[in-house]
Amino acid sequence: MLVLTRKPGEALLIEPEDTATAETLAAELLAHGGLTVWIREIRGNSVRLGIEAPPTLKILRAELQRKPCPSPRRTAKA
Repeated sequence: MLVLTRKPGEALLIEPEDTATAETLAAELLAHGGLTVWIREIRGNSVRLGIEAPPTLKILRAELQRKPCPSPRRTAKA
């Protein structure tokens, strides 16, 4: 079980691993009984979540997601 603490405005990303196919992801979800999110604790302005998921899913704090680097703009030659 993965346990994370989130505050208002913070998010989690749940997405398939890069190597997962739709078939393996569906099979893993069915075999593990889906995805389960537990509220472990609420304290002040934050909540602790416990997440049970098959290994074909990756769970990230949204702030850790790699953002694509903007490509350099090319100037048009006249």
